[in-house]
Amino acid sequence: MRRCTGECRTDVLIEYQNDFVEDGGALHEGVQTVMKSSDMLANSLRLVKGPRAQGVTILRVPISFAEG
Repeated sequence: MRRCTGECRTDVLIEYQNDFVEDGGALHEGVQTVMKSSDMLANSLRLVKGPRAQGVTILRVPISFAEG
């Protein structure tokens, strides 16, 4: 594992499951307006493209909720 000895950056991208981002997804209707107005998917791809090209590990982790 690399240790950060200089400037470090962490970006956290959440709620990229199909339920949110796919047309017809169970929760897509609630986020589609903001996704379109902010060009969210295209901007997300631009955000990770540079670090990925430099060999930075990109983690994808689903969001989950506890009962109750």
